[in-house]
Amino acid sequence: MKILRKRIIVTVLILCMTVGGVIFPECNVLEASAEDALYTDNVFELDFNSHDSSKMEIADGWSNGGMFNCTWRSGNVDFCNNNMYLSIKNDYSNSTTRWSGAEYRSNAFFHYGMYEVRMKPIKNDGVVSSLFTYTGPVDGNPWDEIDIEFLGKDTTKVQFNYYTDGVGDHEYLYDLGFDAALSFHTYGFKWLPNSITWYVDGYPVYTATRNIPSTPGKIMMNVWPGIGVDTWLNPFNNVVPLSAEYDSFKYTKIDISGGFEEGLDNDSGYVNWSTDTAWDQYFLESNGSATMVYRYERNDAWAYLTGNLQKQVTNPTNLKMKLNFIDGNVLALTIKVRDTYGNETEIGQVCFSDYQKGIQMFDIPFNYINGTISEIILMVNSNPYQLDLKSDSHCKVEILETLLYK
Repeated sequence: MKILRKRIIVTVLILCMTVGGVIFPECNVLEASAEDALYTDNVFELDFNSHDSSKMEIADGWSNGGMFNCTWRSGNVDFCNNNMYLSIKNDYSNSTTRWSGAEYRSNAFFHYGMYEVRMKPIKNDGVVSSLFTYTGPVDGNPWDEIDIEFLGKDTTKVQFNYYTDGVGDHEYLYDLGFDAALSFHTYGFKWLPNSITWYVDGYPVYTATRNIPSTPGKIMMNVWPGIGVDTWLNPFNNVVPLSAEYDSFKYTKIDISGGFEEGLDNDSGYVNWSTDTAWDQYFLESNGSATMVYRYERNDAWAYLTGNLQKQVTNPTNLKMKLNFIDGNVLALTIKVRDTYGNETEIGQVCFSDYQKGIQMFDIPFNYINGTISEIILMVNSNPYQLDLKSDSHCKVEILETLLYK
């Protein structure tokens, strides 16, 4: 959720201070002034060791209003120990808002590519920590935006969203399986003309394909307390100071000039799993990008799951999967791919036992597939008699991510 933002060229002074036991480092007087132009180089990186005014600017002295219950202050953006800290604090006594927030944004505009940030969000009711791209009427553009937002009330989840010409309501809440506020992880999205795919620690977790934004936007990061959105964020409990930590950011341009369908984005995107009704001993449930597979008290046969690829991949070289092995003493997977002519090729086998429960990830390389692949075949077995392992014959596994690529 966002509202329209203003662009301001600022002069920034960050002071050394201690508030509530949190020490903010001394920094220099900084000036930000640059042309707002489309970034054309292949890579754009920030290490957050210090502020680079040739690349970024710091919002200061104004408020978005609405649900943003703060005024942006340059003193809330700090660089210390090779990280950037965006903070929520008390605001000045004569301010129109009680709280101050922080916003950091690029001078240039960015288009299709991979956006990745390594960060730790704030864990606290009523606040948001973010990475997003944004442009709008203040730039003479439609309101286009792509979001990664952490709601401080529950940092075991991350929210993805986007706006196209002001039309939003595309929120998707992804369960991370860990608390993002406790350690650094990498979050990102790949923006293409026909899709946005969000990633967590390098693995795709959700893809949107409808009404995708097309206008270049600025890279932005901010933290703020909300007002009037208690059902979304929970009420802000007035705890300050609060800080989100940003370790690094990287943008990698994707050149689509040769045509989007000509192999410049060589991965399968979202995989939609289904199973034949004949395999009724297995149950399949879908929740967004995750699929749950489970069965109990059966000792016969394999289940054949078919994964229909969002995008066909020609001559793939790798299959990457992320599974959550929840229950059962053994889970065996035989993995095949099927080309557009119906030919099947086995590419590998994996097996997990109860000693390996939880999140399991693997990447299977292969170099003998020639042709265009349209489906993945996943053969699931929890039959201990075929596997000569333990006696229980049940399993419960969540297929979190699957990616066929080259």
